[in-house]
Amino acid sequence: MIGGVFLKLEIFQFLEKSIEHMDKNMDFISNSSESLKKFFNDIFLNCDFFINTTARIKSEDSIREKLLRNNYYYKYPNHKVAIENLPDLIGIRVECRFIDDEKKIFDEISKNFTVELKDGFYRSELNSNIELKLSEKQPTVQKNGFEIYKIDGRYVVEGDYFVNFELQIKSLVNIFWGEIDHRVLYKNFNYMITEDFIRSIMFSIKANLSMIDNQLQSVYNHLKNVENKNNYDSSKIHLKTIVSKMVHDLYSVKIKESTGFVVDFKDCANIIVDYIFSKNKFHNSMRYEDYFVRFLNRLSGANNRTIVIGETFEICDTIEFKNDLCRKFGLGLLELVNKDFKWNLIFSVIQDIEENDFCEEFVLFSEFIVFAVVKRVKRAVDELNISDEDKFKLKWDISYVVMEFICNSYAPSLITFKSMKEIENKIRNFLKNVEQPEEILALNYEELYKSLENNFVIKEMDEFE
Repeated sequence: MIGGVFLKLEIFQFLEKSIEHMDKNMDFISNSSESLKKFFNDIFLNCDFFINTTARIKSEDSIREKLLRNNYYYKYPNHKVAIENLPDLIGIRVECRFIDDEKKIFDEISKNFTVELKDGFYRSELNSNIELKLSEKQPTVQKNGFEIYKIDGRYVVEGDYFVNFELQIKSLVNIFWGEIDHRVLYKNFNYMITEDFIRSIMFSIKANLSMIDNQLQSVYNHLKNVENKNNYDSSKIHLKTIVSKMVHDLYSVKIKESTGFVVDFKDCANIIVDYIFSKNKFHNSMRYEDYFVRFLNRLSGANNRTIVIGETFEICDTIEFKNDLCRKFGLGLLELVNKDFKWNLIFSVIQDIEENDFCEEFVLFSEFIVFAVVKRVKRAVDELNISDEDKFKLKWDISYVVMEFICNSYAPSLITFKSMKEIENKIRNFLKNVEQPEEILALNYEELYKSLENNFVIKEMDEFE
């Protein structure tokens, strides 16, 4: 303290002047970021392996931390030069589906940047402002031992006036992994005695994610090329199983962060995935494999979104349902969605993934459940040698019984894919003696209800034991 005034170390003055310099040039930096994002997005618009381009400007705290960590105060004569030499003031990320697609992205970029400059930089004929350092071997090896496509670049205007940027190419799996690694290790400055142990666990997670990437790519390629419907359906089931596991693992962590406890989320995850993919089939008409990639893209960004478990949903005064069965199921569920934890959880996750109006999503979900029931009933009924008129009436009579059973408890476990198959088998067994139209009149629907009740009650007791 001199003369009653506290003096900051020069290095802190250096940091503040650096931030001030950046703020003065923020318009140029922001415009450069948007131009870069648009340029790299336009290049890949017609490439099926491309998903998205994102851009970020380094935050003030991150800049201070990097200037300190890398001793920029000693390396450069003043704050202006220090900011100019930050390699990643702007971050551009080109996102693709699978790990193998990262090389395709890099090769496409290399094809566009062919005008050689000095110091290993190349320029594209499509935009003279953008320069990339393509002389370095890609992918580069990080400190953690993993490879990444990370290319230094600069956006240059009016001769020497420029801003540096870093271009990364990442698959969905590597985006997910990067978030985990960044949060757990890179940004964790606490002294951890168990750091080696944690890092070994992280390596194991990385290996598992790479395996999942291989599985997803195999299934995706199979879906694109398969001609046999049975094989196609089998591949879709396999695909949904993998995606359900990803939803389960991702949101289980977020649920624990929000509530402080672990929840059995398996059935809920299966229902969510079944619903979202079914909705696309009937409302969006997007190819199954393409929608799957879009879905994964939403999941990859879930780490950056906050999901609050236990918040009440705002319910519309009037909700119109498609038919009586949808209304029966929907009205009962409306009473539970802000009371029952699992149902509130299901819709919280659906809202996080889909980002649609709750009431609209609720109606579509109710229709999905009823459709799933009616479809199973129809399969069993269609096997009977009776008239179409009798089949139609029998289908809806049995559907009402099944929905009555489901609405008696609203247990999520009853509407999973596995349970729906069991319900279909119970219906088929119930109808096994129906050979003539008059035998329909002799059917006792209470027996069907009791067989469903006994089957699922016994199963739940066995699981509990």
